[in-house]
Amino acid sequence: MNGSNSHNSLSYDSDDMINDHSSMEDYVYHLTDKLKKLQDQVQYLKEGQIQNEEKYSTMKKENSTLHTK
Repeated sequence: MNGSNSHNSLSYDSDDMINDHSSMEDYVYHLTDKLKKLQDQVQYLKEGQIQNEEKYSTMKKENSTLHTK
């Protein structure tokens, strides 16, 4: 899921894309694939954020109970 070659694969010339149906299909496929990868990354980050918030909440409660003793 890294974006190391994101610019390399977007080097389509717009005139060539209009004249070459295969290139247009490849471009659409590439964008669809990239979108799916980005959606997967967002979901992964979202799940990580939820886990971190749950851990923070638990630690905050534990810390609060320790201070009241």
